[in-house]
Amino acid sequence: RIETVEYANRNSKGINLPRISPHKLDEMQIKLPPFKEQKRIVAKIEDLQGRSRRAREALETIPNLLEQLRQSILAAAFRGDLTRKWREQNPDVEPASELLKRIRIERRKRWEKAELDKLKAKGFTGDKLDTQFAKQRKKYKEPEPVDTTDLSDLPVGWCWASLDLLTEFITSGSRGWANYYSDSGSAFIRAQDIKTEEIILKEVAHVKLPKKAEGQRTLLRANDLLITITGANVTKAALVREELADAYVSQHVALARPVDDSLSSLMHLWSMSAAGGRGILLDAAYGGGKPGLNLSNLRQLPIPIAPREEIAEFINFVQHALPKIGHIKDQLGRAYKELDSLEQSILSKAFRGELVPQDPNDEPASGLLGRIRKKKVLKAEKQKGRQMPKSNKMKHVE
Repeated sequence: RIETVEYANRNSKGINLPRISPHKLDEMQIKLPPFKEQKRIVAKIEDLQGRSRRAREALETIPNLLEQLRQSILAAAFRGDLTRKWREQNPDVEPASELLKRIRIERRKRWEKAELDKLKAKGFTGDKLDTQFAKQRKKYKEPEPVDTTDLSDLPVGWCWASLDLLTEFITSGSRGWANYYSDSGSAFIRAQDIKTEEIILKEVAHVKLPKKAEGQRTLLRANDLLITITGANVTKAALVREELADAYVSQHVALARPVDDSLSSLMHLWSMSAAGGRGILLDAAYGGGKPGLNLSNLRQLPIPIAPREEIAEFINFVQHALPKIGHIKDQLGRAYKELDSLEQSILSKAFRGELVPQDPNDEPASGLLGRIRKKKVLKAEKQKGRQMPKSNKMKHVE
């Protein structure tokens, strides 16, 4: 098989659609062992390929098992199972409700600062600035409380919070970015760049954005949470783990900026959990052909919040466990490559005469070839005899 492919490659013609002529194939020489040895070779190959096939089938079950393990770890973390003993040993920690009170206050402060900056940018100063700012402050909307009717009970000290409460704002990229596409410039994060739950910039697009473009509001910073809101990758989430020099998101990606950066990893892991945020968002996604989410779906997303110290405890456990699962996936890829190499090695050994022992009592291949030649000659003679001679035509009788 390998030699056949190599021969075909050497003798093929054409660039876009290479082909080899039948005459060239007729000229190809094939190593032929004795007939009985051929049978032993075939039996051995079938046996080894059967083992290889069973190994491949076993490998194919591993990705699903690894994903089940990953989801089990996430589910256990957000049920409080991973930190049950820790809670028993630390009964006096500040409850999550106190953390949320501070977040609520900080959230409003940041909103007010953003509004004040907007007014200053418009040229308001002095008393006019104070008057206009007083009007703006009345527009602030407190996040709506979480409806816990269908939510599970949480461990003591935990409480539910909406993604809206935990973030300064939730937005998505602007339409019309196609006008700014470029071969270089700012990174442009699309849905396909976060389909692996991480931001992958290998094939990232670029844009050159004018200074006054509306899309400036989606400039990314570290600890932002990104969630795909349309298309095949809907609900896939990624965390901006470090400052990006200059990057924006497309209209298919939502950006949620946490009030407290220490909760960004928790928000990301919850968004990855099929039993948690991922499952809730998938249920909310609409449309069969092109499922999607709106920003209200994201704002209403409930998230279980533990005391700060407990969050650090189970986040540390999860962040050590998940990379190990990723390492196993990498090993799985190498195992597939080794199987491919092994299967080719089996065929190579077979045609080098190294796969099965040779028997000096076997009839040599020349005997087999001799019989094949005789059969071909007899077959040709029979076919020739069946053809009617051209001179033997019936004459017309008057």
